[in-house]
Amino acid sequence: MTFWVLTFIAEMLEVKGTLYFFDTFMEKRDGGYRNRYRFFVYCGVLYLVAVTGAWIGMLKCIPIILVMSFLNLAYYEVSFRQSFLFSIINYTMLVLIDYVTFCWEEVQSKKNGFYRH
Repeated sequence: MTFWVLTFIAEMLEVKGTLYFFDTFMEKRDGGYRNRYRFFVYCGVLYLVAVTGAWIGMLKCIPIILVMSFLNLAYYEVSFRQSFLFSIINYTMLVLIDYVTFCWEEVQSKKNGFYRH
């Protein structure tokens, strides 16, 4: 149960960072009600894509990037090309952060004697 709670919190932090990244480089569309629920839409849709795409392994990055691109088209004044490019850049940064965190956890577990062969 704790794992699911921590996963959900990590997902929300990633979405918040994603929206901050997109807000920095792209111009928002005017639409009060639409922008209010943007965080929850991104959380829900990206979580569903990640969970349903788990069976295809590392290729799940393709549907995630495409979904982010289409969500950006709905919420920002951008072309598909720009949306796709920023989605790739954002997803690459998220994967690198996950990888560095995983490597750091491995180093810490070896250092503290919790390493299993």
